[in-house]
Amino acid sequence: MTSSDQQAPFWVALTPILGFIVLLVYGLFVHPRIFGGGMLALETILLILITLTSFFLLWRGYTWAQLEAGFVKKVGEAITVMLILLCIGVLIGSWIVSGTIPMLIYYGIQLVHPSVIYIFGFGICILFSLLTGTSWGSAGTIGIVVMGMAELYEANLAMAAAAVVGGSFFGDKLSPLSDTTNIAALATKVEVYDHIRSMVYTTGPAALIAAGLYTYFSLTREIEGGAVALAEQLTTASEALTTLFHFNLLLMLPVAVIIWATLTRKPIILSLLGSSVLAMVLAI
Repeated sequence: MTSSDQQAPFWVALTPILGFIVLLVYGLFVHPRIFGGGMLALETILLILITLTSFFLLWRGYTWAQLEAGFVKKVGEAITVMLILLCIGVLIGSWIVSGTIPMLIYYGIQLVHPSVIYIFGFGICILFSLLTGTSWGSAGTIGIVVMGMAELYEANLAMAAAAVVGGSFFGDKLSPLSDTTNIAALATKVEVYDHIRSMVYTTGPAALIAAGLYTYFSLTREIEGGAVALAEQLTTASEALTTLFHFNLLLMLPVAVIIWATLTRKPIILSLLGSSVLAMVLAI
């Protein structure tokens, strides 16, 4: 009996995983640091791994038809996540061009005080990640604004960056719109909302501890620099935003669509596209 007629032994299933770790360490660390070459692209590493794994499974007795069937099945299961990734890109772009994100940034500048910059950055990035389902999108939009504000306030940029990254990834983990959250739910064959509820017990305490630390460091930080110069810089930034965009309450409708869809558990892709289309209409 060949391996294709029975469940694969544990060591057979483990071999590709170990191979991936070895190739990853070599391509990203050993090759550039020891041999002086550039880092290998992750796509190249994955292609090499797929090729080696295919030959390994053929040697173990599997047929190429079986491997093809496995490829098609897994890609079919992941197509929803791929579409979510595409829709998230459209969502972020449409929110920016419509003025939704700039308006939120504008009022954030008006309301935030220099003494709460760290906890503000942590909290606002959590909110953006929850709404958009993307940690990179949150860090690349509102996160940039938080870093700019931190520099204006002469705050510790490393701590501000930690707050941005931590908040972005925490919100991303708990967002039903997140690609990684959906991939994890897909891989474990559980409902995405059940997966989110289970993560509250692990990521929740970590976020509370981080929030407490950011609050402490925010309130105990001494604000340096001239208050007049700081006010002038903030006024200039605000005027630039109001010159480029016409802010009004209608720009909150794309955000409201996402919140409503999340609370009512509407299809994720339709929610993203609906919010994006509405933002495009507002932009026009």
